[in-house]
Amino acid sequence: MAVAALALGGIGAPTAAAATPEPPPASELTLRLEALSGPGFLNRDLPREVVLECEPAGGSHPAAQDACRSLLRVGGQFERLSGQGACPDVWEPVLATAEGTWQGRAVSYSEIFGNLCDAAVGTDHVFAF
Repeated sequence: MAVAALALGGIGAPTAAAATPEPPPASELTLRLEALSGPGFLNRDLPREVVLECEPAGGSHPAAQDACRSLLRVGGQFERLSGQGACPDVWEPVLATAEGTWQGRAVSYSEIFGNLCDAAVGTDHVFAF
């Protein structure tokens, strides 16, 4: 009896499944904000850079899910992003850039905005970091 019990002991025991690596995100972008120089400009905390991953949302962007949602609405076309909100009428220009891939296609985007607020609002908060 003892031999039969030992032989059957392995039946029904859970086996360790091989760990399936997670697929890489469908989109991975490096977003950067840089100050354009000029007399009296106060953008001393620039440049800033974050990584935005989408599908699934992640990376170092502080609001990755919202930023991914905004980009999904426009098919990853940064130039189609827009938002609503008021910004101060202060000229402290910043350069917003994005490099990487969006759903498998290469992305290279750059645009100059009047200030950090304009960059955030004008891109539906994708550049709010």
